[in-house]
Amino acid sequence: MKIKKKNLLWMILGMLILLSGMFYMQLQPVFQIQAKAYFHEQVISEIMNSIKTLEVPEGFVVKREDQVSIDANALNIWIIGVNEQLNESIPDVYEASIPLGYFTGVVFFQHLGPDVSATFLISNRIIARYNIKTTALGINNAFIELILNVECKGNVLFGFEKNELSISEKIPLALEYIQGEVPQIFPYH
Repeated sequence: MKIKKKNLLWMILGMLILLSGMFYMQLQPVFQIQAKAYFHEQVISEIMNSIKTLEVPEGFVVKREDQVSIDANALNIWIIGVNEQLNESIPDVYEASIPLGYFTGVVFFQHLGPDVSATFLISNRIIARYNIKTTALGINNAFIELILNVECKGNVLFGFEKNELSISEKIPLALEYIQGEVPQIFPYH
């Protein structure tokens, strides 16, 4: 039985398409994980660059004679400005051409191979919140931390799939050490 040359070419083409589809299906989960890691790194880098220009309100810790308190009003006004700055400075769409070697996870091959395109779309606004953490040190000392919690959600478009990516980062911004007075005499009853 003779196979015509035209039919042979169609069979070879069909086999190549089938093999490339199987190759794609096997490597798709690895590609998704690496693409998410790549975009996570890019967004965190942009957030850190934007936060470098932030100025923390100086008087967020109010010290009075016998009390130490947090000025929540000043922090609330400040966090509104932080949210506006983050949403203005960080783009809504990240497009990348990632070398195929990046998906191997091996440092020596990260810049080799043809480029694969991927896109990250931020679905909502970037949300920044502040958190105050107080740690007691000794009898009358305290350590107060101002921590910025940044959250961002979006979709990674890679190949024929769309996966959700959630980015959450805690960034300490200000540290305040409060030294209290230790009484000289403890009364006994």
